[in-house]
Amino acid sequence: MSDDLSPVLSLPLIQPAQAQKHVTHNEALRLLDVLVQPAVASRSIATPPGFPAQGGRWIVASGATGAWAGHEGAIALHDQGAWVFLAPQPGWQVQVIDEGAPVHWTGTAWLAQADLPQRFPRIGVATDADAANRLAVASPATLFTHIGAGHQLKLNKAAAADTASLLFQTGWSGRAEMGTAGSDDFAIKVSPDGTTWTTALSIAAATGTVSGAAIAQLPADTTAGRLFAFGNYVNQTGTGGPWGLGASHAVNVPDNDANAIARAGFYRVGSSSTVVNVPDSAFGGVIVHHPYSATYAAQTYIMTNGANAGLFWVRHCTNGTWAAWRRVYTQRDVVGTVSQSAGVPTGGIIERGSNANGSYVRWADGTQFCVQDIVVTGGTTTAAGALWASDPMSWTYPAAFVAGATPSLFGDARTNGRWINCASRTVTACANIRVLSTQSSATDLTITVKAEGRWF
Repeated sequence: MSDDLSPVLSLPLIQPAQAQKHVTHNEALRLLDVLVQPAVASRSIATPPGFPAQGGRWIVASGATGAWAGHEGAIALHDQGAWVFLAPQPGWQVQVIDEGAPVHWTGTAWLAQADLPQRFPRIGVATDADAANRLAVASPATLFTHIGAGHQLKLNKAAAADTASLLFQTGWSGRAEMGTAGSDDFAIKVSPDGTTWTTALSIAAATGTVSGAAIAQLPADTTAGRLFAFGNYVNQTGTGGPWGLGASHAVNVPDNDANAIARAGFYRVGSSSTVVNVPDSAFGGVIVHHPYSATYAAQTYIMTNGANAGLFWVRHCTNGTWAAWRRVYTQRDVVGTVSQSAGVPTGGIIERGSNANGSYVRWADGTQFCVQDIVVTGGTTTAAGALWASDPMSWTYPAAFVAGATPSLFGDARTNGRWINCASRTVTACANIRVLSTQSSATDLTITVKAEGRWF
């Protein structure tokens, strides 16, 4: 270090017997004027200002030009019409006026506090931080907003068995928590006292499946506020999974009239099961149950197995009493085998058939109509109104009528002056059919006989 300069700021020193000591003294004061309480106008310009004021100071920015060329990072002082450059030393701090913040020289660059990575052991905003809560904020609200498109709040943990969660407290006692606590499964749990906790929902990290106390646990679970889930129950008592439709079937119902199916949903009638109070219970089907209240409901039953697969019935419950099942007829039921039970149709709407005795049509309301063509051998009449054939004929119906209800018989002789008469009728046949005519003919005659009555 020169004996002419001070060891730190390199201020010029007055030498013994020096002439014009005021020059050296004034130069030292000029440098102190710059370096004591230092402040510069800016650190972001690289070209000297056109008309700088006496004593104006700047930190020369990168890419300096003109009189500042080659002095990047130095403090430029405009003094008596000339530029004086002061080389900074590490640790120097200067206030930058246009930024309103100080910067310091690291030995290679001027940096503001905002330019440096910030690391604080604790931060308390309107409250005290501690060793566990190193960031503590007391405020009516806390805002995290985006700078750009979006914003993420990240909670990271070291291992799956650790905790990354949001804890909600009342009086510093936990009441709700959501996150990954103790595993990588995401869970929402609640507590009335901070000690006893109930997991309301848990989402498995590996599969995404949901479980928890907020989901209905059994078919007869009537807990208010629980969520409905689909699962694969083996039976009505609740083994196999959450209540509802599963991979293969819904819940089996042993007694369709019992209160065990007070809940709305789909229920299974197993093939050859012990299910009662459904049509054709020996075959499989599905019940759709629609309750309106504890004593009012409606059901739809759809058969899925057996000869009647695809048929369905409806019924309703009023004041706790179920009405009889009523089958819903569709296109497949218009023409088919008619049947009945206690006067209620149970088969098709119209049935048509034929055999050697003729053809017949039956309606679901019980009406039956039979018809047959009969060839009568040609004969001779002796007078008006005489028989066309000497031997009376008989006709067995293609389908019998109901016992006790003799059908009506009529016919068509197909020619003027001829009539058909029957002297004896039963529910299965008509005997003594005769043809009356006003004229004779040797040609065979075809007549049409018809019977109308009821099949039940």
